[in-house]
Amino acid sequence: MSTDQQAARPIGGVQLHDYDPLADVGEDQVLRCRDPETDWLWFYDDRDGEVRKHHEYHDYAPQPVSRTDVAETATLERIEAYTVSRAHLDVRTGDLDDR
Repeated sequence: MSTDQQAARPIGGVQLHDYDPLADVGEDQVLRCRDPETDWLWFYDDRDGEVRKHHEYHDYAPQPVSRTDVAETATLERIEAYTVSRAHLDVRTGDLDDR
């Protein structure tokens, strides 16, 4: 990877990613992630500045995570990550009837 392609800079010995996969996710959207190797499904959202992970393993109960965690996970080569309507998460949590 060339220096132009790198999206991280060292700060106090820690690498922070400039890339934020949630930056373009709208208020009525979530970031949907799936690992095809394990078939696990989870979502990330940002509610009032709090980034949360909703993992299938935990019945989609929200867990606070850092933006760095989201960036590191969503950019893994094997992870399928894309923006979808919040309704996809709401159906799984029972907050929206499956129609």
